[in-house]
Amino acid sequence: MLKKAKGIFSVVLAAIIALSAFSACSQEGVASSQSSSGDSTGTTGNSVAVIDEAGVLTSSTNPLGKEADNGTINLKLWGPEAAQEILRKQCDDFCEKMKEYAKINIEIVPQGEADPASLVLNDASVAADVFGF
Repeated sequence: MLKKAKGIFSVVLAAIIALSAFSACSQEGVASSQSSSGDSTGTTGNSVAVIDEAGVLTSSTNPLGKEADNGTINLKLWGPEAAQEILRKQCDDFCEKMKEYAKINIEIVPQGEADPASLVLNDASVAADVFGF
């Protein structure tokens, strides 16, 4: 009897896991549009699909969200010394694309690849917002 109950429980549990995996991969309810190249994006014009902390799908006309409400966003980026030039170019391109939404200030700080983990563990409040490793 106990062996039969374990078998039934295992089958039911496997079915629940399979159903949850398929429902999590569903694209229903997600705002998307087709670009001219046929790529699916999460944007419609200037509106962006946003999933909040509670998992509720909302939309925003500002892709930078609440952080841009005051008009300026300050970010710190840590990256390897050898990549500073490319990181600066990428940051400049990003700031240019987002200038209609907010002024973005990005401080790029050279870091060795071994350093960030210990620095974040010691004091997360001084850690970078973005890591370029």
